[in-house]
Amino acid sequence: MAQENKTFIMVTENYLKKVYPAHDYQEDALTDYIDNHRTKSQLYIIEPTTIFSIDMFDSSPLQGDYSDFYSFIRNDGSIYVISRNENKLKNYCAFINRLISM
Repeated sequence: MAQENKTFIMVTENYLKKVYPAHDYQEDALTDYIDNHRTKSQLYIIEPTTIFSIDMFDSSPLQGDYSDFYSFIRNDGSIYVISRNENKLKNYCAFINRLISM
C-alpha cells in the first residue's frame, strides 16, 4: 500500500494561493530538515535542475504558533510555504487569499 502524503505546499495559481500535496522529493527534504533539527537554511540538490533550500518560516508579522511552517525556496528565488499541518496551511492560505482580494 502506498504511503499517504503527509506534507503540503502552498503555491500561487491564477493569482490565488492553493494547497497541494508536496512532491516526494519535497516531503523527503522537509523530513530531513525536521529530523536533523536544522535551524538555518539547508540546500538540497536532487538533480542538476532541481535545486532548492528549506528554511524556517518567518512568522514575525503574525500572531500564533507557526513553528510547523517552513519556507521552500527554489533556486530562482520563488518562495513557498511547506508544512505537515494541512489544516493550518489551508487556513493560512484562505487568510492570504482574503488579503489578496481586498
